[in-house]
Amino acid sequence: MFPKRGGVADQLQPRSAGVSSAAATCADRAVNISRPPQSHSHAPWSRWLRLALCFLVWFTLLTPTFAAEKKDDKKLEPPRVIMSLPLAVEPGTNITIRLRGLGLADATALRFTPTNAALTATLKSKAKADVPKDYDAKRVGDSQLEVELKLPTNLIPGPLALIVSTPAGDTEPYSLTLTAAGSLLAEKEPNGGFRSAQEIKFGQTIRGTIGEPNDVDVFRFTGRKGETIIASVNAARAGSALDGILLLHDSAGHLLATIDDSENSADPILKLRLPADGTYFLSLIDAHDRGSALHPYLLTLERAENR
Repeated sequence: MFPKRGGVADQLQPRSAGVSSAAATCADRAVNISRPPQSHSHAPWSRWLRLALCFLVWFTLLTPTFAAEKKDDKKLEPPRVIMSLPLAVEPGTNITIRLRGLGLADATALRFTPTNAALTATLKSKAKADVPKDYDAKRVGDSQLEVELKLPTNLIPGPLALIVSTPAGDTEPYSLTLTAAGSLLAEKEPNGGFRSAQEIKFGQTIRGTIGEPNDVDVFRFTGRKGETIIASVNAARAGSALDGILLLHDSAGHLLATIDDSENSADPILKLRLPADGTYFLSLIDAHDRGSALHPYLLTLERAENR
């Protein structure tokens, strides 16, 4: 008759005591083997057999312990929000956003911190998400939520810190950008060249996406000689897969500046004193010629004195 599982578990607890006992027994028997053999010819073989059985028992006792330790070492990744699609919202709007991250498929709730009773967030759906080929799930996420936001008009522009609750715990706060009302513009395609460039004015933010490999988004603005402009991209800092490069051309097509990474970030920030009055073109590309829905960005144009 086989012993019950509970009986086996009881016999193996505590493991440290069982292992120590088995080791001690092995040590005793090893000492016995070093003693002079007895007169019986079969005795040495018997001792070797007992020693082999002893080590087999010792190994059997240790194996579950090692397996348990290995299982404990392989801990699950904590839930995390990686990016929001889109990356920014504005006051006085109702919008559905997608939050992409790790371990979000079992989300139970979402809240903002600090709490704002006028700001409501409704969890509409949750699911696993495909990880694009050649991308790491830790970089682009493996699950996503659809969240409906109702944003009152009196919200102060700045980061909105949101937290997602799951059975595995809460995520760290993720900062969703809230722009000033009327300052957020959606990117409009086609805008892949100087002739089709989309207009951007000082104080505005373009909410766009490098949507496919080798995509180029071009924007035009009018500047005055001697004024210093700042064109900044917010993408990698907000979890986007975009590694942006900004280029500035004058109306004749001459390249005036190229900016890749800025300090402590893969997001470019271009600052330049304009050499003449006229039309200028800002172009944004991905440094690796990649592009997808997971390459969103915010492009803001400002005058240095107004920043």
